Amino acid sequence: MMGDLHVRIVNDAPPPRRHEVRTERPDSSHQWVNGYWHHSGQEWAWSDGRWAQPPARHAHWVKASYRRYHGQTRYIPGHWSNQRVIYNN
Repeated sequence: MMGDLHVRIVNDAPPPRRHEVRTERPDSSHQWVNGYWHHSGQEWAWSDGRWAQPPARHAHWVKASYRRYHGQTRYIPGHWSNQRVIYNN
């Protein structure tokens, strides 16, 4: 089982994305996780990009999301997921 996902509504938008250089892949079991700004509840902090092994079979990395929400920013952290999203029309 994977951990909790804390979605936050914060007053300020994240700083500009940082430029990163992707290093050589350690082996075929690793996936690249892009760096992103994480909000701790107090402030923004940069989380460096890295190669990581998925925590579960068929898990994939979902990048962090930042959306304007009533003049604030809704932040959903980057996280691992083994769920499929299905859109019903």
